[in-house]
Amino acid sequence: MAVLTPNTALEHVLKSLFDEEKKDELVQEAHFFVLAMVASSAEVRDSSVLWDLIQSLPTLISSAPSSASLDFTKKTAIELLGNLWQWVNSRKDFLGLALVMISQLLVPDLSSSPAHELDRARQVQQAASTAFKHICVGGKLHLEDLLPELLDLYGVTMALPIRMHLSIVEGVGSVVASLNQEDQLRSGLEQMVAPLAQGLDSARQKPHLLGEILDRLIVIIKQLHMTESNAKATCIGHLLCNTLWPMIRQCLHHHPTDSKLVEKSCQLLKDSMRCVPDLFKHHLPDVARTLVTAFQQHQHSTYLYSAEVLARTYAKDPENVPVLTELFNQLSGIGLQSLVHSEDKLEEIRELAEARESIPAILQPWAFTMARQLYESELQEARSSLAKLQAELQEVPSYALPKKKHGRPTHELLQHRKLGEDEP
Repeated sequence: MAVLTPNTALEHVLKSLFDEEKKDELVQEAHFFVLAMVASSAEVRDSSVLWDLIQSLPTLISSAPSSASLDFTKKTAIELLGNLWQWVNSRKDFLGLALVMISQLLVPDLSSSPAHELDRARQVQQAASTAFKHICVGGKLHLEDLLPELLDLYGVTMALPIRMHLSIVEGVGSVVASLNQEDQLRSGLEQMVAPLAQGLDSARQKPHLLGEILDRLIVIIKQLHMTESNAKATCIGHLLCNTLWPMIRQCLHHHPTDSKLVEKSCQLLKDSMRCVPDLFKHHLPDVARTLVTAFQQHQHSTYLYSAEVLARTYAKDPENVPVLTELFNQLSGIGLQSLVHSEDKLEEIRELAEARESIPAILQPWAFTMARQLYESELQEARSSLAKLQAELQEVPSYALPKKKHGRPTHELLQHRKLGEDEP
C-alpha cells in the first residue's frame, strides 16, 4: 500500500486543479487553500508541476478586481504564495519578481475606496503583508541587492494599519539584520529607526501613536542577535545606546502612568539590553535611576520586572552589585510604602502581589502579606454577597431550594464550599 506523503498529496491536488472542467473561481480558491496547507510541508522539487502554478500566480494576483469572488481568490492565492516561501526562495529570479508583485499590492491608498470594496481590499493587503514577511524572512540571505527597494517600501507603507506594517517591518528588518558589512548594517538600521525617532518627537502627546512606534522598534530589535563580530556588535550597540535608550527614557518620563506605554518601553529596554549587554552596561546607573523615578510616580509591576532583568543580566559582575543593591533597596522602600498606604486600592495591590517573581526578594514578604489580606478582604466581600443573595431569594414566594438528604438547604452547602469551609 502506497504511503501518502505531502508531495503525493500535493501532486494529487494539483492534478485536480488543472482539470479542465474545474475553472470556477470558488473551486480554484478551494484548491489554493488546500495547497497552502500541504505545500508548506512538501519537499521542494524542480520537477514538480507546482512550478507551473507558482509562475502563473503573479498574473492572477496582479489582475484588476472584477468581483467579490475574484478578490477572495486573489487573497487565497497570495496566502498560498507566502506559504510557498521555501519554493520561491529556491529560485532567485522568481524571488525578486514575487516581492515586486506583492509590494505593488501594499502601496495603493484605499481610503477613497467605496465601503463595500474597502474591507475586501484590506483583506488582500493583509494577506500581501503576511506573504511579504514570510518570503523576506525565508530569503533574507538572498535579498541584499533589493534592500534599497525594500527600505523604500518600509517608508511609504508607514500609514498602513499597524498590524500590516509590523509584517513589513519584520520582513525588511530580517534582511537588514542579516547584513555582515558594518556600513550596510548601520545604514539600514538608521533608515528604519530614523523615521520612528522623528515620529516619537512629534507624537509625544499621542499615546496611541507612541505605542505603535514602540511596537515597530521592538520588532526591529528582535531581529538583531548577539554576534561574535566586534564591528557588527559595536554598530548595534551604538544604535541602542545613543538612539533607543533616550527614546525609552523619554517615553517613561512623559507617560509614567500609561500602563501600555510603560510595558512596551520596558519590553524594548529588555530586548536592547539582551542584544548587546556588554556595550549597554555603562548605562546601568542611568537605567536604575530612571526605574526608581518612574516607580515613585506609579507602581507598575513592569518596573519591578525590568529590575529583575537587570539583575539577571548584570549581577554576576561585581562592579554592578552596588548599583543593583541600591536599586533594589529603593524599589523595596517605595513598594512597602505603596502597600502600606494602598489598602483601598485592591487592584494595584493585586498587581504587585501577583508579580511575585518580578519583585525583589526584600519586597516579597510584604507582597505575600498584602496578598493574604487581599484574599481575606475578598472572602469577607464574598460572604456579604452571599448573604445579600439569600435575603433576596427569601423574598421570592415561589422560590424553593431543594434539600439534601441530611436536611440542609443547597445554598448553605454551596456557601460553605465556595468559602473553603468543611461541610458539617
